[in-house]
Amino acid sequence: SHLRSGWNSAGAALLASPAALPPFLPLPLSPPSTPGRPPMSKRVWKLQEYTAHAGCTRCARLGEKSGQVLATGGEDRRVNIWKVGKSNAMMSLTGHNSTVECLVFDKQEEVLVVGCAGGSMQVWNLEYRKMAGTLTGHRTGCSSVEFHPDGEFFAS
Repeated sequence: SHLRSGWNSAGAALLASPAALPPFLPLPLSPPSTPGRPPMSKRVWKLQEYTAHAGCTRCARLGEKSGQVLATGGEDRRVNIWKVGKSNAMMSLTGHNSTVECLVFDKQEEVLVVGCAGGSMQVWNLEYRKMAGTLTGHRTGCSSVEFHPDGEFFAS
């Protein structure tokens, strides 16, 4: 994930502007540790590479319930849903008006909310593989979306 801009809690001062930040900030990643073993001892990580999108893949999100479903979004205005470890997408969601910038699953992995560079958001019912609705209101692109912990609403 990356930060483009932000406001302090009082809304009084811009903390950073898009021009002041690089497009992506590197984040260190570390694998989970196992009790009783030092981190990274005698471990083999299976890495695989897939072609997920025509053009750049802009975002990816694992479903938290199962940890076995992955959604990716890209410059091709498409969202692909993958079963972790499989080389072919289980489904492809189309109909987005611009580059897919962010996405998030609900807790049950039944709903996917997608934010696009053009400012619109699409809500998908994954069980029926149908777009449930489109939301507008962003003056610029939608770069982040998260569900509230209780799952009743999301913010972007």
